[in-house]
Amino acid sequence: MNDDIYLSTILRKYDTFQGTTLTPAMIASEFTQLIYEWGGPSLQLIAPVGSCVKGTATSLSSDLDLLLSFTSLDGVPNTNTRTRLKWKRNERDFHHETRELYESLRNLVRTHGFTFHSRRVAVQIIYSGLRIDIVPAIQVPDKRGYHWVRHDYVSDNDINRAMTNVNMQAQLIRSASLANEIRLLKIWRDLRSIHLPSLYLELLAIGALGARKRTSLSADLRYALRWLGTAIARAVIVDPANHKNVLSEYLLTAGEKWFIASSAIQSSRERSIDQIVW
Repeated sequence: MNDDIYLSTILRKYDTFQGTTLTPAMIASEFTQLIYEWGGPSLQLIAPVGSCVKGTATSLSSDLDLLLSFTSLDGVPNTNTRTRLKWKRNERDFHHETRELYESLRNLVRTHGFTFHSRRVAVQIIYSGLRIDIVPAIQVPDKRGYHWVRHDYVSDNDINRAMTNVNMQAQLIRSASLANEIRLLKIWRDLRSIHLPSLYLELLAIGALGARKRTSLSADLRYALRWLGTAIARAVIVDPANHKNVLSEYLLTAGEKWFIASSAIQSSRERSIDQIVW
């Protein structure tokens, strides 16, 4: 079988929502009432975001990401009213509010008996066999589309790292026209249980292939893997919505980058494409 035809079958194999009639919109509607009742009047929007919106989702990763867009914590159970009573909240206030919001969401899904996992900025629940990442966020005043999110890696000294714009991220990824290449890299990653966050991987793929003249899907995959093997240790990867959020500074350790590099080099040298993804 031709290598590109084989890779096309792999992409179909790991399409999202295989074997289910559920769609992202249908799943979101299932949670609307529960989430709005919990969030109260400050919850302005529940919107699909992440890989599904970018066109880079696979069935090996989360099946859907939902952004919960809040204006404040007013009406949210089990949150502190201290910062809400201030006439003007500062960045430090938003930083602490996002943490409270995240904990309140965890209490909600725990109370309703969902199987869940705590992730970096999201709470992942299992619903009808699907993995759904729920991202609670607070709108940044006077910055349309921007949100503060809870962030494991943020201290009081680097609060600005926790501000982002998911729509801007999605627009950049979509405009790169690398959806299939990115999906194959995600499949390669997940088949090997490699820790490489999706946004980081997507931006690395753009770094590898964005300026390259396309030849074939298989050639691009091998080239991207070789590029990862030689460049990931030194590549500076920045959130396109926030130049202060340098992902490559903290999302992976030096040891994790070394493991990714060695795995990528080894895979790029495989004679058969079915030894890279299967």
